[in-house]
This record gives sequence, structure tokens and C-alpha cells, in this order.
Amino acid sequence: MHTVYASCEGRGVQCFLAGELAALQVCGQRALLCGGPEDEAELASFLSFLGVARLKTQGCCPQGFAPHALPLLRFDVHRAPPVPPVPDGLRLENEPSLLAVRCIKGLSDGAVPPDSFAVDAAARRNRGLADIRALSADGTLAATAGVYALQPWEAYIGAVETAPAFRRRGCAGYLVSLLAHTYAQRPVRLICAEDMVPFYAKLGFARDGLLCDCVRTDT
Repeated sequence: MHTVYASCEGRGVQCFLAGELAALQVCGQRALLCGGPEDEAELASFLSFLGVARLKTQGCCPQGFAPHALPLLRFDVHRAPPVPPVPDGLRLENEPSLLAVRCIKGLSDGAVPPDSFAVDAAARRNRGLADIRALSADGTLAATAGVYALQPWEAYIGAVETAPAFRRRGCAGYLVSLLAHTYAQRPVRLICAEDMVPFYAKLGFARDGLLCDCVRTDT
């Protein structure tokens, strides 16, 4: 059984339930698996049928995929520094244009169609399931970060990007810190590359496990 809750030219975001043990979210060639399916072989076959090339999961890595572990971090408000001031010369955008956000988000691998990202993000924001912020300078978007999975019991920060011309000015640190403190009454997590762990540690994040980033190898 599945439900489409956002679509764009036939390539929307789909959610699939696998019994009572797992849920699969698919957007283009990317997917996110929560829980563990009863039949891993069936999962691998289903992912192949959907054309999924990349899967994130805390559980199994299906046959035909190569795993790559990514750190999962959790925000500790008691160890975190206060939110810094807005970087000089920049303005906080609490509801930035998602068309502008997608331009600096770095959708360069083609796995997520840019229009699908904008439609999905808009649907999430309109339903109160996302909080997307940005910094701008003279009408130009400088940086963005958002809580793209916002629930009463947890919040996940993602899509942290800074345009090249505005890097090393504290943009990403400010936005992540702002979002983390805003939702600190619930667990706030993010996924990052290993070499970014020290950066987020300075903002109050600590390791909270690993996420398996699985890339298809049998194409």
C-alpha cells in the first residue's frame, strides 16, 4: 500500500508501508527506509523495480547496494553555545523562496529532480512538517538550512548549504544553531560527512549512531 503526498511531472514523493515493521519513502532515485523489512530480498527487488539508486537506512543494506556509514548526530542544548548573531550584512529569511533555495542546495547528481525538491519542500512547509530558513544579501540567497522532517517527537536538520561567495562568514553555523535551539524541546538530529563532525560538535551536536548510505552497484 502506498500514498503519494507530493508529485511533479509523475516523479513525486511516495511512501510505502512494509507490514508493521518498516516504511519506505521514495523521491526520484533516492529512498529512505525506516525500520526493518521482514523480507530483505523482496525489498531489494522492490527497490530495483522503482529504480532507486541510493538508499539511506539505519538497518540492513539490501543486496545490490554498497554501504557507506554516515555519522548521525544529536543536539545537546545543555552543551551548546547560544545562537550567534546574524552574520554582518545578511538578513534572516524565515520563509525563503524554495526556487531560490533549490538553486544553492546542490542538486548536482540528478538523483532528486530540482522541481520535485521544491514541490516536496513546499508541501512539507505548508503542512507544518518543515521549517526552512535562509540568509540573504541584497535579494541574493546566501545560505540555507532547514528542518525537513519536523514531528512533535523529533526534528531532522538537512540541506545545509552556503553559496561560494558567502562561505567562511558563519552562515551555516548561525542557521543550524538557530534551528537546533528553536526545536530543542524535542530530539534534534542531523546526518553529515565524517569530516564535518567537528564543525557540528562546536554547535552542540554529539554522535548518536550511524546511518547507512547505500549506493546501488548492480546497475
